[in-house]
Amino acid sequence: MRKCEYCQETIDEAAKICKTCHEPLYRLGKILKFTPLLSAIVAVASLGIAFSEIIEKQKAAQRADVAEKAHVEVSRELNAKEKAADQALREMAQRLPAPSRDVMIKGLQLPQGATIEELERKAKSSPADAEIQRQAFLYRALKRPEG
Repeated sequence: MRKCEYCQETIDEAAKICKTCHEPLYRLGKILKFTPLLSAIVAVASLGIAFSEIIEKQKAAQRADVAEKAHVEVSRELNAKEKAADQALREMAQRLPAPSRDVMIKGLQLPQGATIEELERKAKSSPADAEIQRQAFLYRALKRPEG
């Protein structure tokens, strides 16, 4: 016979659970006693992680919205500046005599067999190509100075 660690009742040597307090007397039983507490801790930790991920997703969505609004605003500003520069260049081209405009256009060296429409399409499809953008811009101003 031995005594229970928890209630000090006398129990059988082979007993695995105390008949009075129902506490487990073997190692695994002692560990398993804390399973509900460990489960609760894991559940709370999982909820905390899920909550922080939701917050991060919301912040990312807000940053994306701000970036999109900034992109739209910058695009509007660039479009307005491009139109103003285009208009200014057209006004300057109108002041040039026609032979001077023709000389400037020849100096731009449009690729052999290419048309202004092809250059415009290429400029729209390659907005990062500065040389194509410059050529298209100058052709628009010099070739069509009236409008």
